[in-house]
This record gives sequence, structure tokens and C-alpha cells, in this order.
Amino acid sequence: MTAKEIAEKFKIDGMIREVRPYGDGHINDTFLVKTTTKKYVMQRINTFVFTNAEVLMSNIVNVTTYLNNQIDAQRGDPRQKIQIINTVDGKYYYSCEEGCFRMYTYAEHTRSVNIPLSNEHFKKGAICFATFVKYLLDYPADTIVDVIPDFHDTRSRYKAFESAVKDDEFGRLEGVKDLVEFVKQREKYVGLLVDKLKKGQLPYRVTHNDTKFNNLLLDDETYNPVAVIDFDTIMKGTICYDFGDAIRAGCNSAEEDEADLNKVYFDFDKYEAFAKGYLSTLGQFITEEEKDNLAFSCILITLECGIRFLTDYLRGDCYFKTHYPKQNVYRAKTQFKLVMDMEQRFEEMKSIIAQATC
Repeated sequence: MTAKEIAEKFKIDGMIREVRPYGDGHINDTFLVKTTTKKYVMQRINTFVFTNAEVLMSNIVNVTTYLNNQIDAQRGDPRQKIQIINTVDGKYYYSCEEGCFRMYTYAEHTRSVNIPLSNEHFKKGAICFATFVKYLLDYPADTIVDVIPDFHDTRSRYKAFESAVKDDEFGRLEGVKDLVEFVKQREKYVGLLVDKLKKGQLPYRVTHNDTKFNNLLLDDETYNPVAVIDFDTIMKGTICYDFGDAIRAGCNSAEEDEADLNKVYFDFDKYEAFAKGYLSTLGQFITEEEKDNLAFSCILITLECGIRFLTDYLRGDCYFKTHYPKQNVYRAKTQFKLVMDMEQRFEEMKSIIAQATC
């Protein structure tokens, strides 16, 4: 089936005029569908990553239904609402030989950018992400099924890394031994947040788990962030995960796979802007334990992401899309450089959190 024929399996308005690839995500294949009256976003779900489409879409439908009601109740921007398009058979996704597909409405008069345009822009993004959390504070997180078990269980991530090192099934270990040693020296980090969750010291909340700046929709004219998108990795966890991931991605001075590490550094000013925006919106609604772990979460999630890139490289690049050999190695190196920078400024990072919550 062609992409156009697949798009016709959904309840869309108008006649299809064009279906073309859209965006540059690492996981799913995305298409922009233009009809004579509207635009839609169609995605082929990566079923290697998301093995149970039924569970994936059930999570998204349940959370977005609740979220949309909250947005209406609190008179939020209508563009914050996620509208899923059913198939002609009334299902939330369509499965065929070409894959598993789902469709959303296209948010008109919005755009996205990969990185914030300024510190103030990043602060506004923080407010948008924090507002998303605020809307879902009372959602029963325990009802969410983890679509990727142990996604932020850093103990499990570390075990997978150790297994990949031990197996070395593609003979790639020799070239990355320095990176392997870097990870091993930081094994002490891996259980800290996981253990606090399991002991009840940190509350389980709905977490987005992919809080990169390009998962915000921006107003087409003002560029102000208006909505959080991409709910594939909606799961239960700690908001520290989302805070840390936003910092990991947004405070990197260079590209994610920058080969020249001299260009890579942790942008502390952006960190300060994000922290202040995030806590100005959410600070009064979260616990002291959550606040106390926000700074550390940046180190942990950045390390975890680097571990995932390195593990994927050792496993043959089977999870993250790569466009050239050793791209996952460069990605891992960039993350580890950021970890080192954060470690050096950790006390300052904690001080910013303390100031923002006074």
C-alpha cells in the first residue's frame, strides 16, 4: 500500500492532495497529509521500539482525553489539545503489511525548532513543560502501562550496558574502551532516583520522557511555546526525569553528535533560565524531595542517555536511527562531555534550584 492509501484508512476531511515525509525524529516515520480542507500528521509506529501498539495508543488516548478536559477547564490554549483521528473502522491505529500507523490533527499556525532561540525562549519552554505536568498532577499514574519497561530504570540500563560490553557481538568494544571506563566510574549514580521512587521518597507522576525543545509547538508568529507534543513515551516516573532530559538536550552548546568536543559544553545560563521558568510554574505543587533532586537528575539522565547511545552502538545500532557509521559513538561522547561539565558545576546547579524555590 502507498502512504496515500494508508492515509485514506482514517476518517479525514476532504480529498488527499499530498502525503510527504515530515520532521526528523529518531524513532517513528512521520508524514504530513494534506487534503483539500485540512492537514494531518500520520506516523508509522516503530514496532521494534513500541512492541504493543494497543497499549501504546491506549496510554495516549487515556492521558490526552484527561489532558484535553483539563485544558478546557482551565481555559488553556486550544492548540495544547491532542486530537487523535480514528480509522474508518473506529480504531486508534491502522495495521497493515507496511506497518502500524496512527494519525493526529495538524496544529495550524504552529511550528517547531530544534533548539531554543534564546535563554528567555528556553524559560518559556520550561513554563510550557511545567504546565503540562501541572495539568496531570492528579492523573492516576499507576494506571499507565509502561510501553518500554524500565525505560528510566538506570540500574537496568547499566545492566544492559554491561551485557553489551561482555557480549561485544559486533566486535566494536576495542574502539570505545575509554567510554566504557567513563561509565563504569559513575556506576554509583545509577540507582539513586530509582531507589527513591521504589521507597516512596519520590512520588510517581505522569512523565513525558522526551522533553526535547522540538517536542514543543511554537506559535507561528511569536515563537512562544504553546503545547507539548509526542506522547509515545508517556509513562509513570518522577518529574526529575523530564527536568533532567530537558536540560540534557537544551543546554548542550552543540549538535547531539558533534565530533569536536571542544565545541561541546554545558550552557549554565540556559540551565538557570529553564530552572527558574519550570519552578515558577510548578514549584508550589511538588515536594521538597523532588526539588532537591532536580539538579542531580540532569547529570543522571545525561549519563543514562550516553549509556543508551553506547549500548546501542555495541548492539549494532538497532534502536536509534543512524545516518553514518559511529554516529552513536559521537552521541555518547557528547553526553559524557556534558556530564563532566555538570559535575564540575553541580553545587552551582543546586544553588539555582534553591534560589528559585525560595
